[in-house]
Amino acid sequence: MKHCFFFNRQEMNRLFYPSLLLLLIVFLVSGCSYSVEDDHAGEPVGLTVSPTWRDNTDDTAHVACLDVWVYSEDEQLILHRKVNKSEMGYNIFPLVGGTYKVYAMLNEGGQLVVPDYEAAMSELSLVSSSPSASPAHVYVGEMTGSYPGNTLSTFYIPVGRMQAELAVEIEGVPDGVTLHGVVRNAARGIYVTRYETTSTYQRLGLPMDGDPVEVTLPDVTSEYGWLVVAPVRLMPTCSGYSNSLIRLTMVSADGREVTSDLVAERMITGGKYVVRLKYAELKSVMHLAEIRISDWVREFVYQGEILDPQ
Repeated sequence: MKHCFFFNRQEMNRLFYPSLLLLLIVFLVSGCSYSVEDDHAGEPVGLTVSPTWRDNTDDTAHVACLDVWVYSEDEQLILHRKVNKSEMGYNIFPLVGGTYKVYAMLNEGGQLVVPDYEAAMSELSLVSSSPSASPAHVYVGEMTGSYPGNTLSTFYIPVGRMQAELAVEIEGVPDGVTLHGVVRNAARGIYVTRYETTSTYQRLGLPMDGDPVEVTLPDVTSEYGWLVVAPVRLMPTCSGYSNSLIRLTMVSADGREVTSDLVAERMITGGKYVVRLKYAELKSVMHLAEIRISDWVREFVYQGEILDPQ
């Protein structure tokens, strides 16, 4: 797994090492320490958190901020702290020796927010404040480990996407057709400390149940025989639904509408999905088959009449 200090290598070299050098100088001059059990006067002591990428293709992802939650073995909140990008390279958390469960979250804020930073561990959640696609991914990871105390230690925490990613490609479309797309049963939020577990996968981040949210995809107009919606970020499928429900409405230049309700496998946290269809095969209701492309990527395609997967 490739390690990443919150941003790409160029930014790491430019910000992390000078910041760390500055930190060491400040501590040597001031004699300050973050430890509550410090036997090393004048030396930095505490726990640092360094996210690594669970999916290496995220290596160049934009990172704006880091949130860290530290819980005790009995799931009591010890501390929460948010740091911005310029502070990431030299943030140290004061802890006594012990075993902790630590959660790291990148890019919280704006459209995707944590409603309660002080929530109990099992209730820590991330919710969307908008029905539109998100402008950036939020990444979360966890690690349980022992901090010996009276030293400077680092937890390397693998982080992965909390949202799903969806693209649409339709072939053989007449020129001037506009596509309006809606994902009809996205979750309104995710419990970031819980796992969604099935017979085929286990992923950190359990989508909330209850009333689903409709997420509107960006409108696009056909060019050169294609309708293409570039990948958008959205909450995974709401818990309680065995399938993701997608409605595509295509409006031609003369106002004629063609609507297809697509039924596909549920979208899960961190999944990347591509709907690939042919305009000539569009029907009012289409049950799509899932094709595995890689550990992260799946295609939703139409293979004629197949059994309803519900």
